Amino acid sequence: INACDNGMDLDFTLPQQPSETMTASFVRAMAKSPYLRGCVNGESVIEKEKPLVTFGRAHVALPPANFIQAVAAVETEMARLVCDHLRPSKRVADLFCGGGTFALRLAERSSVHAVEWKDDMLKALQAASGPAKLKEITVERRNLHDLPLTVADLKPFDGLCLDPPRAGAEDQVIQIAKTNLRRIAYVSCNPGTLARDSRHLIDGGFRLKRVVPLDQFVYSPHIEVVALFEKKPSKGARSIFR
Repeated sequence: INACDNGMDLDFTLPQQPSETMTASFVRAMAKSPYLRGCVNGESVIEKEKPLVTFGRAHVALPPANFIQAVAAVETEMARLVCDHLRPSKRVADLFCGGGTFALRLAERSSVHAVEWKDDMLKALQAASGPAKLKEITVERRNLHDLPLTVADLKPFDGLCLDPPRAGAEDQVIQIAKTNLRRIAYVSCNPGTLARDSRHLIDGGFRLKRVVPLDQFVYSPHIEVVALFEKKPSKGARSIFR
């Protein structure tokens, strides 16, 4: 269940596709309910109104099975931490960007390259960015687990945000650790994989500036964490002839 700005969005995961009779019964029940949309196994079955969420000053029409943070107030605080840290950055890469939770906020000040493997999320992000009158946002559909951005791919950027799933992003972080990015904001729902990935960044010359835990998973031991890294630019070798 997603609590959106304009109502509730329901998404049911079933072990198999429902029969036509079950689907018809579901549609009738949803039509009488106050809910905006009913999805089954990631596909919209009935939609009375587009579910909308606000990221900064952008309003995103959520596609089915889209990921958003669990608690709006905590999401706002995470975004504040990320945006404050990356504020000096002119060009930011947002990896595992989803529907634009951070990208659309970052684009209020910086140009952003948003990378995500789900095409419908990228389209929703793009559709929301225009009316919000943000700085340039480019998008790239890419599975970062199978095909991480390389050091060369990341060279144009001076800031980076990433919010991977619980497994973390070890292969991608190994590439990031080799770059001269000035600032990184790493958002994680798994402190274990965050610690593993942080080791690569620190070994690559990044300094862990701050770690902020945020408890948005009520009645569970899980926490969200925002880790902020910095790297001083490497000094070029000085010529003996100068």
